[in-house]
Amino acid sequence: MSSQGPPPSPRSAPKLPPAGGPGSRWLWTAIAFAGLLGLFLRVPEWTRPFDRQFDGFQGAFFATAAVGYEQNDLSQIWPYPIVQVNAPLDLAKGAYLYANHPPLVPQLARGALALLAPRGWDTAWQSGRSPRGIEGPLRAPFVVCQLAAAVLFGLALARLEGRRAGALLAVLVATAPASLVYAGLVNYENPSLLATACVVWVLVDALCAARVGARHVALAFGAGLLAALTTYMPLLFAAPLGIWALAARRRAALLPLVGLGVGSIAGLVAHALLARRALENLGRSSQPLVERARELVAPLLDGSVPLGAWFALQAELVARYLGPALLLLALSGVWFGWRQRNAASPRVGTTGLGLALALLAGGAAVQFAFYRHTSDPQEPFLLHLVPGVALFAALGLESIVRRAGGSRLATALFAATVLLGAYGAQHIAKPWRDFGPDRPGPRELGDELARLAPAGAVLWYPAALGFTPAVGFYAWRTLLPVEPPAYGLPPLVADGLGLAAAPVFFVEPLGALADEPAVAADVARMRADLFAHRPGSVPFAEGTHFRLFALK
Repeated sequence: MSSQGPPPSPRSAPKLPPAGGPGSRWLWTAIAFAGLLGLFLRVPEWTRPFDRQFDGFQGAFFATAAVGYEQNDLSQIWPYPIVQVNAPLDLAKGAYLYANHPPLVPQLARGALALLAPRGWDTAWQSGRSPRGIEGPLRAPFVVCQLAAAVLFGLALARLEGRRAGALLAVLVATAPASLVYAGLVNYENPSLLATACVVWVLVDALCAARVGARHVALAFGAGLLAALTTYMPLLFAAPLGIWALAARRRAALLPLVGLGVGSIAGLVAHALLARRALENLGRSSQPLVERARELVAPLLDGSVPLGAWFALQAELVARYLGPALLLLALSGVWFGWRQRNAASPRVGTTGLGLALALLAGGAAVQFAFYRHTSDPQEPFLLHLVPGVALFAALGLESIVRRAGGSRLATALFAATVLLGAYGAQHIAKPWRDFGPDRPGPRELGDELARLAPAGAVLWYPAALGFTPAVGFYAWRTLLPVEPPAYGLPPLVADGLGLAAAPVFFVEPLGALADEPAVAADVARMRADLFAHRPGSVPFAEGTHFRLFALK
């Protein structure tokens, strides 16, 4: 099967200027050093413990899911995981089945541990312990996903604007503050970026080909299938990328877009059928798609987060996580692209500019479609804005360097952007990863709870402590937040997890953990209620950071 389109026109495949030129070696040197810096800054991401923020939340979530594949008989619900440290033998009696998203990412986490984790990671749960030394192996494929996405975006732009522009894009994507902060994030965002980059590369490959044939359609089908089995976010790039591809070279884009659509639909249908089977085997039903969509935009519909407030929050987060330097370079790309769109030379090609607009539109669509999460805010969603902004910035630098004497200026601007991005990333992440005697991390807290509480216990803790699942993962105990006087909710949650018969303890924080006024107020209320209902209660166990009282 093939489609013979017209040969690439100047509009769709501009004649590229040479990558060299006076002073260009300075820019290539800066690109090489910036790439090495991006790799160097990722080294700590491989092995550090889970932190207090989203990295800790999702890292512990998928680590627990990976262990769940080994801990439970999941033949009824394959390929989806059970995500809780102590699941009942009969999963139908209550277990946290996670089938909200397609199954590829939890399977990726499981595969990473199966291949790379230390011996015994899959049996530690039998003695009531969490697996150790798994952070690096678990993060490895997600670090690679983000780097591979940066390279693929760069390769795609290199086909349109030349090797130098492609190299600039790859490094700018990899060194944006958001990319560095979440380089090791074990969640859907980094695989989503890679799936999106695969779609972009496949489309660019077709647009630049003299003849579009079965290979392009097959690659497009595979890219669509990969995107749909990864998560929903890449699919929100489909419309703007499709419009760009059709506008650039309609006949060449048509068949690959059909292949992309068929692959995406096949992946979504497979996920829908498998998820439905898993839920029904546990006696549950899936939530209607319309209801799930309404939940994602519920804060907008109910007025709890007005659109104006949401836009203001997004602007603040974009400035923080993408950085002023990268944003200013992106604005230069927009300006040069607009001014030179009809010029013969120097020019920022309309195809590259159109791709930048499509990627930016797709990233904005992700932010809005997940309104509920981006208004929390869940900052990792901002990763989907990085490729579009970085592409505009790369086009701006390319336009500067093509001007007489512009190479040194472009080199200085590029170097400043990368260095400021690295500094910004360190500044953002420091509060979540700066552990010490007065700021114990999740691993230290979890280890202490594991020593104090028996295996299989359910621990109630003041919600004001703000623990993520990382504490429960390291403890390998079920932790449930409590907001007094709502003491009826934790038993309902425990019952829903099949843990109604488990021993229950109240966790009282000590020392630095109890210094926060909100925590101190909740602890005082919980202690008063405890002693009112259980006079004469004495601590079950006490450590450096916690005191435990038996409730059941």
